Amino acid sequence: MSKTRAFTLIELLVVIAIIAILAAILFPVFAKAREKARSIACLSNLKQVGIGLMQYTQDADEKYPCGIYNTASGHYGLGWAGQMYPYIKSQAVFKCPNDPTPNYVAPDGSVAPPLSYGVNLNIVEPTYGQPAASLAALTSPAKSVFLFEIQGQDVYLSDPNEGHSGAGNGVGALTDYGNYVTGYMGGRLPSNAGYDLYHFPKPLGIHTDGSNFLMADGHAKWLRGAAVSSGMNAAAPTDAQKAPCTTGSFDTAHCAAAGVDSSELWAVTFSLQ
Repeated sequence: MSKTRAFTLIELLVVIAIIAILAAILFPVFAKAREKARSIACLSNLKQVGIGLMQYTQDADEKYPCGIYNTASGHYGLGWAGQMYPYIKSQAVFKCPNDPTPNYVAPDGSVAPPLSYGVNLNIVEPTYGQPAASLAALTSPAKSVFLFEIQGQDVYLSDPNEGHSGAGNGVGALTDYGNYVTGYMGGRLPSNAGYDLYHFPKPLGIHTDGSNFLMADGHAKWLRGAAVSSGMNAAAPTDAQKAPCTTGSFDTAHCAAAGVDSSELWAVTFSLQ
């Protein structure tokens, strides 16, 4: 009579151990692949916004969007996304796949979708009470940040007067509300750049230790936060970054970003010159 040979307990444990080891190796790889796909989708969204930005500037005599003028604060800046929306006509483009911010549903049933990008305050309001800079005012648009990644903001994008899409320059909190997910920028820790940790929920960046940025010439790229010089507009293109902001005064003398032609090794800067 023939006998049926079964697996021994040791053999089963060896197989289970091999499967566990393979899973431990492959699952992080799959997770990184999924994250890379989300990062690429986000970058693609920014590129679409960049195309809309170039169309907007062509129609606006090479002026960047400035948002609406707030009579209470005397500032421009809030509302840039509503101005650009007619050139893009897709609310999905303004949301990064990694942004967990939910839609805001108002009591009247209207819906404000998430906005995953903030605009460089130095561009939309170069000086207090002055509307947006022109393309000609930038020394090197390819090196000046226009949009960066944020979370926690929702906006009625189809309303050209929405007045909520926010701005910032990497020093101090965003205007209106929302948080940076760029990672710490320009070597500035939150404690010496006017932040608390709440404003930086992703110290290393939202996409594999970095995040996506849109430049003022319309091209987008992934960068580590440490490669981006944040702060106020530099006084001259060759100026070094002024940091840290330990005086409590967020001004050019203490908190300026590096100029676009600075000898420091920054990939891009929040400065216009």
